[in-house]
Amino acid sequence: MLKELLRAIKGATSAAQLGLFAAAVALLNRQGINDFFAYALFALFLAIPVLHYLNVIYSTIKFRRLRGLGTYEKLTFDWRISADGSFEGDYLVVYKNCSDRNQYSVPIIDFFWSDRPSKAEVWGPTLTEESMKKWTLRKVEKTKPIKKFIDDKKRSFGFSFALSVVPEIRPSESVSYQIRIKTPESELKAISVTGDVAGFPALLMVESASLRYHCPTDHRFVLLSPAVQVVDLMGNPTIGADAFLPPVPILSTNGSSLSWDLKQLHPGYRYWFRYKIEKKV
Repeated sequence: MLKELLRAIKGATSAAQLGLFAAAVALLNRQGINDFFAYALFALFLAIPVLHYLNVIYSTIKFRRLRGLGTYEKLTFDWRISADGSFEGDYLVVYKNCSDRNQYSVPIIDFFWSDRPSKAEVWGPTLTEESMKKWTLRKVEKTKPIKKFIDDKKRSFGFSFALSVVPEIRPSESVSYQIRIKTPESELKAISVTGDVAGFPALLMVESASLRYHCPTDHRFVLLSPAVQVVDLMGNPTIGADAFLPPVPILSTNGSSLSWDLKQLHPGYRYWFRYKIEKKV
């Protein structure tokens, strides 16, 4: 936690915060009521890293509570990207109740976008055919792409989903559901020189995660350096995450598809790979 605080204080030296500091110093050089505003600016300058630190503590407590509920037994993603950067993805989520009590709620899961899609079509979540034999959807909660993450001080967005079923999920039982998301021209970074990130969220322990990613046959995937990253749930680098670095994704012979299969993802992190898509010559 101390290292998180030091990193937060270091991050507080943004241009806006330095502006507050400079304004406070300037006001202190004058007399009268300006002293009040100077001290107020100093207080605001110091409060920003403290608020960030408190947010880190809140997020840690929140997701530690989730860990006792269950695990994602399986995450299976099947993605397609077109030459213009449009995206379409199918998501299969299998949740297992690992607690000693019945549950009717399936914990939240979210999916990350580096840029806010200008338009999005979302189908689901819907229970899989196998789960429909045992459960019925009681309630679905989902957000539009307005949930904010922090990635190198840039704002990013995502979709989050939570659902509840009847009857309750008994201990050791698993329920599965599926989602499809389509976002036109949302992956412009991926088809640019700078590239983008993609991967798996691990809000809970993930026992198995599998990704298949396809681009047009006249294009190919290129992995960038570093090829893989493990970041916190806000998208920030975090101390000790290097211990969980997974193997790099595997490219097909023609380079037009990518596969990534991981096991035992630790909760509280996002597992990303860095890549770009370029036209074959």
